[in-house]
Amino acid sequence: LQRFLSPLGLGERRLPLADVWMEYVKSPNRNELARATLDGKRQVWMQFAKWMEHFYLPVRDLGAITADMIAEYLACLRTDVCAATYNGRICILREIFRVLSDKAGFDQDPWEGVRLRPDDSHSRRELTMDELKRLLSVAKDEWHTLFLIGIYTGLRLGDCCRLDWSQ
Repeated sequence: LQRFLSPLGLGERRLPLADVWMEYVKSPNRNELARATLDGKRQVWMQFAKWMEHFYLPVRDLGAITADMIAEYLACLRTDVCAATYNGRICILREIFRVLSDKAGFDQDPWEGVRLRPDDSHSRRELTMDELKRLLSVAKDEWHTLFLIGIYTGLRLGDCCRLDWSQ
């Protein structure tokens, strides 16, 4: 029955977890993304899929993932990452599920009601003159030069390290 109904778009819809990423990439319902952004989203999906495989091996289809499974995943994630990373992963996974909801055949969105955590990141501040003096007094050789370049140009340390003579 499934074999006859599937080509007509009828019957039970299934999207195997192994096919989710490729279906997401091919989907016309997703936004166009830079390669690096897409790679980052792929990593988040792969981590989630690996977690599902470890804790819920019998679950093979995206549509079989429940809100309780997601809550369990988020409980594990909450202990391992900061709020910004946690929120970012929620947004990525929520988007993947939304884009593929028709193919997966969700009765109800399992991400409904999932809340983001309040941001707990610390803002950066400028170094005080005293902190700069102490930093430069202990910096030796190349470090001293790199810190001076950073102070006078406003470049980040990594950018200072990558400068070449033409710059």
